[in-house]
Amino acid sequence: MLAAFMRVVKSSTPVELDVVEAFKWESMGLVNLQANLATVSCEFYGQYFGDRLK
Repeated sequence: MLAAFMRVVKSSTPVELDVVEAFKWESMGLVNLQANLATVSCEFYGQYFGDRLK
């Protein structure tokens, strides 16, 4: 599941995720979903996790 979030954090475009993973990340408030395409929910999360999940 962490690998999926890392792809979202590193991508500048929406990333297609497995449905279960997408809903888990969305329920934690870390991603926004448009269909099954995920983006980081806010820039702060993108920067914070991008630095820590290298």
